[in-house]
Amino acid sequence: MPSQSKVAKICGMESLEEMTANANLIATAPEMLEALQSVNRYFIDLQNKCALANSDERAWQKVSKAIKKATE
Repeated sequence: MPSQSKVAKICGMESLEEMTANANLIATAPEMLEALQSVNRYFIDLQNKCALANSDERAWQKVSKAIKKATE
């Protein structure tokens, strides 16, 4: 009977915790996209009512970039 020795060690495998975290992130992605789209609409409405502060503009740019990445 041949001995059962290890042939190779597979590196880069995710831990159970990391796999669970990734699965949770993927599962909630549609809700996060919906939330970002709501924030985007808020910024559009706000911009139509008043001038946005620089910090608002930067936040809006981040929201828009995230939506674009998620929907391309």
